[in-house]
Amino acid sequence: MAFDLYIQHLEDNIPNTGGTNTSFTVSSLAKAIEFASNNRYTHAGYSDLTATDLEGNDLSGARVLTAPGTLTYYREAGSKAATMRFNTSIMEYVGSSGGDNEFIVRGGY
Repeated sequence: MAFDLYIQHLEDNIPNTGGTNTSFTVSSLAKAIEFASNNRYTHAGYSDLTATDLEGNDLSGARVLTAPGTLTYYREAGSKAATMRFNTSIMEYVGSSGGDNEFIVRGGY
């Protein structure tokens, strides 16, 4: 049995200045999508699991595939100067062209 989708899971600790992850690779930006894979749809909170109250902008963040081997994270510059944990999954279509599960990414973000 051949599988058409390849899924990679990433966990990154990102400061409020943003950051990147280059520890993975995908064949093409047109065949891969990234999505949040934790309970808040943006990130999982403090990277050191500190329990405290945070404002909405402290919990804000975004991610986008900016190159076949680069995931770029963006955070609001005015957010708390702390490192937050982001969990991301990358789904890549690796099947044959025109396959039943094929998807084509027409744009990102």
